[in-house]
Amino acid sequence: MTAPPEQDPCKHCEARPRATELGLCRECDGLGGIRLLYEKTRSLAPEREDRLRLLAERARRRLPLFDDPAEE
Repeated sequence: MTAPPEQDPCKHCEARPRATELGLCRECDGLGGIRLLYEKTRSLAPEREDRLRLLAERARRRLPLFDDPAEE
């Protein structure tokens, strides 16, 4: 079972709870450039959003973002 959407972290800063339908907290939603970014990418497929979340988590853990073997 997943947490209710209002308890999920902000899609942008991940520091505060979501407060808007774009998945942003009030502070991030108040910044026009950030809000515009999420308005324009709103139509991404759920699979694409999941992939971006996975990459963000790997970056936080300082893991390689892609499993491709290093090119020599």
